Amino acid sequence: AFRGTDGTLIGWKEDFQLSYQYPVPAQEEAGRYVSFLSRELPPNVKFYIGGHSKGGNLAIYSAASCSDATKSRLLGIYSFDGPGFSFNLHETEEYKKIGGIVHHLVPSASFVGMLLQSAPGTRFIKNKAVWLKQHSPFTWEVGEEDFDYEPGWDINAKNRIVAVNSWLADQSYEERKSFTEMLYHIASSSGAGNIFRPGSSWATKMSRILEATRAVDAKARGRLIETLKLMVLLSIRARG
Repeated sequence: AFRGTDGTLIGWKEDFQLSYQYPVPAQEEAGRYVSFLSRELPPNVKFYIGGHSKGGNLAIYSAASCSDATKSRLLGIYSFDGPGFSFNLHETEEYKKIGGIVHHLVPSASFVGMLLQSAPGTRFIKNKAVWLKQHSPFTWEVGEEDFDYEPGWDINAKNRIVAVNSWLADQSYEERKSFTEMLYHIASSSGAGNIFRPGSSWATKMSRILEATRAVDAKARGRLIETLKLMVLLSIRARG
């Protein structure tokens, strides 16, 4: 099983890198780990691969990229609210070899798990938490033998994702990279290496962020503002 992103800024930066880079370092490491397991486990032992959040993405990548011999030993691949890929991985021959045992399970108002390109067949888990709080598996509703599922995706959550994915579709990989680097620079300027442990008051943190934003060259700053405006506009359009 693969864990999701921790609170470090560099970890979140790699999450954004999923939108323009393939593979990212974590995916390569996951692939090596599954190959290691395949060698170390007795050859007659079959196993599952799974993960939550980015860990779900790593589970799918490692399964798709492993050898055919290892693929034949996989019983199932589970991505729990894991984001997709920067392209349609599910259309590749390597993915098709495992597609029948891939399970993409997300909460009913999923945001993280519906980012980028995912294979069809996602199942939506009942959840009473609010929006991003649904990302925690501890808020997912469970029945006697399985999760309790909704018939479809929450419409408000769908509108938000349509807006974000529409924006991404209009950006080149280089533009996505530039935007990510700029956001990382601004966020890291706060002095907080971990988003869950800011290390200083929010007033100090925001002051540093605003200062870093002003320090960005006018062209880049204008691009950031225009990008945020476009995402708001796309969100409004998605709501109809």
